[in-house]
Amino acid sequence: MQETIFTILFPLTGFIVGAYISLDIIKMLVDLVYPEQEGEND
Repeated sequence: MQETIFTILFPLTGFIVGAYISLDIIKMLVDLVYPEQEGEND
């Protein structure tokens, strides 16, 4: 039973981590392309 949980949980965790990293990269690219979108006009 425990092995089944691990087999399901491990790829799911990897997918979530990968998606989180991808979102981080996309946010960085958006900041580069649209720097004014941030709203920090100091």
